[in-house]
Amino acid sequence: MNNHQFTNVPETLINLRKLRRLSLDQNQLTSLPPAFVNLRSLELLSLSSNQFTEAPAWLAELPTLYDISFRDNHLTEFLLSLPKLSGLVLTNNQLTGVPETVREMTKLHYLWLAGNPLKSVPEWLGELKNLQILELDRTELSEVPASIGGCAFLNTLFLSNNHLTTLPDTYGNLTSLKSLILNSNQLTTLPASFAKLADTLKTLYLNDNPISPEEQARIRAMLPNTSITF
Repeated sequence: MNNHQFTNVPETLINLRKLRRLSLDQNQLTSLPPAFVNLRSLELLSLSSNQFTEAPAWLAELPTLYDISFRDNHLTEFLLSLPKLSGLVLTNNQLTGVPETVREMTKLHYLWLAGNPLKSVPEWLGELKNLQILELDRTELSEVPASIGGCAFLNTLFLSNNHLTTLPDTYGNLTSLKSLILNSNQLTTLPASFAKLADTLKTLYLNDNPISPEEQARIRAMLPNTSITF
């Protein structure tokens, strides 16, 4: 039910008790009817490109919900406690920090926070040990927490279009990492610990960073099997 310019959700949906996936992207929604709490089989809910300023509180009562997207809305906070969630997309909202409730979501496989003016990321983000994809593009970061180096299953990390000048040595421990996107930062080098990623890192994007030709050569020598873009 995407791109219908709905301002209200059709009430008939409330009767679909066995509904597992619902996409209401690209409408004009600001809320959902509380009666939707009766959609007890709902697993995936996408509300991207709407006009939400807050997430409906009753979503926390849906027992099977594991994936939710609020991409391209107007959220300034996310107060829902959803410890069973495996996927959370909050890209392009107005969050000024990583919501504290995310700390409880230890089953998350992917977390997308790009396009929010976060400015900083808490050390506790590294407690999300099941993360596989972390998106922090365009979040005005000048540094990233060393604790993320403990996310053993992380395979894709987006950090482009920030203000990073260095990366923690601990990121060399991300031996599941396949793709690292670092373009458009202020990096001049990478930690020597990245040599531990030589057999696993497949793609590395470093374009639009002030990295000297000599340092580029060092990085290529350190990661001979990685496709690197400067």
